[in-house]
Amino acid sequence: METNMMHLKRYTFVRFEGEYGVLEDEYGRLYDVRREELADDLREGDILQEYEGKFIVNEEETAKQREKLKRIYDHIVKKY
Repeated sequence: METNMMHLKRYTFVRFEGEYGVLEDEYGRLYDVRREELADDLREGDILQEYEGKFIVNEEETAKQREKLKRIYDHIVKKY
């Protein structure tokens, strides 16, 4: 499954709003997805990919994104 996941559209989980989860694609477009189609334990910034009609957290991509953001934050903090 990991090889197939690399070619799927990628979304970032933004937040839950009532009965919907808000996802953002690579182009900044926002999508409302029914809450029951998403895992209850999603965290802001999780990277999701749609696979066989389900949104799956891509743990590897999420970890890479969190590390990248941490490096940027640390760089900014060191400047000031």
